[in-house]
Amino acid sequence: MMRAIATFWIALLISVPVYAQEGQISLGKATLVANGVAVDVSVIVRCSVPTGFITSVSGFLRQAFKPTKTVTFGSGSLDIVCDGTQQTIPIRVNVDIRENSSNHLFRQGSALANFDLSTRDPDFNNYQLGGFSGTIDVKKK
Repeated sequence: MMRAIATFWIALLISVPVYAQEGQISLGKATLVANGVAVDVSVIVRCSVPTGFITSVSGFLRQAFKPTKTVTFGSGSLDIVCDGTQQTIPIRVNVDIRENSSNHLFRQGSALANFDLSTRDPDFNNYQLGGFSGTIDVKKK
């Protein structure tokens, strides 16, 4: 019985594909767009994935304003090609404006930034390649 169970697990492990993928992500400049409706964030990535994988960079910004006690939130994403070289990818983070929302525009100053680099294989299995979580200084052009 134990041998049958061990054989099952070995067969299962052999049949599950293992893909080599790697990635790094960091942030560069953050620039206000259209008077604060969006922020362009320069995302620096280096990644390598097998052919047929779909890779994307996605992220969000949050910015708090003490005088008005409000928080501005926005997100953005972009599919990229991972070829092993370092690339600077511009990601536009748009203010998330929903019905009855209290969201305001982005302004100059510090913002909380969370960005992820992930890939998906042809069978739709997702793999995290890298991430950034920290603050970024948003500036005017």
